[in-house]
Amino acid sequence: MDNIKAVGSNPTPYILVDRLRTRAAIRRQISTRTSVKEGKPDRLADLLDEAAQKIEDLEKEIDMYTS
Repeated sequence: MDNIKAVGSNPTPYILVDRLRTRAAIRRQISTRTSVKEGKPDRLADLLDEAAQKIEDLEKEIDMYTS
């Protein structure tokens, strides 16, 4: 898989999206985090998810214009 090789240097948008979402999920599962202990939202994890969604939306828009 060529995309996997790209992770270290210049990840494709789809791999970056996966990495952002994975990192957000990991943050939400760390039991020592204050937000997890208190059951509050993790603002940074939410921001990572939001960034991933924006990248996906922009990729779809680009595909729409290039197809």
